[in-house]
Amino acid sequence: MSCSYLFASLSESLSAWWNALNWDIQIFYAVGGIAFVVVVIQALLSLAGAGDADADFPGDITPDGDISHDAGLGLISVRTLTAFFMGFGLTGGTILENGYAFPWAIAGAVLVGFAFMLIIFWVMKLLYSLRASGNIRPESTLGATGTVYVTVPPNRVAGGQIEILVSGRLMTLPAVTSDAEKIPAGTLVRVTEVLPSNILLVERL
Repeated sequence: MSCSYLFASLSESLSAWWNALNWDIQIFYAVGGIAFVVVVIQALLSLAGAGDADADFPGDITPDGDISHDAGLGLISVRTLTAFFMGFGLTGGTILENGYAFPWAIAGAVLVGFAFMLIIFWVMKLLYSLRASGNIRPESTLGATGTVYVTVPPNRVAGGQIEILVSGRLMTLPAVTSDAEKIPAGTLVRVTEVLPSNILLVERL
């Protein structure tokens, strides 16, 4: 039995199944099927490296030294919406095909779609976190120069921020100074030490 015969037989079976469906079921399955194809394409592009622009770490390091992943990473995105429509369409079509009423199909489709959306959001947030932990190394700033972004108070008082290159990325990081005078915004500084919580100790140039 040749591959062409199997393909033709499968295509004929799928065509007969599709034509036997009611129009409302076809709409649900069409939405879910298109979304599924987009999800597969997104996954392949990510594996091939073409999806790096979407997967780049968008976060920042807060004045407390913690990494924030919220900047640029929201619940509503192309990936999460695609996941929603995939779950929505496939679930709605399945419910209708099993003989349930349209309102039940809508309710189930929305519920499953939202669940898919949350799962993809959680997975993407985890991936961003892993990428951030591997790419951002504040210790690489030792001896490097930066520019004060928010005035750095004197005597190691927290609250200051500087703009500096970290692993090839311009970032805003928390900074303190041992100087007796504050360092105003726009001043060039050098990093002399990385303190706990990834706070940079800086001095004027």
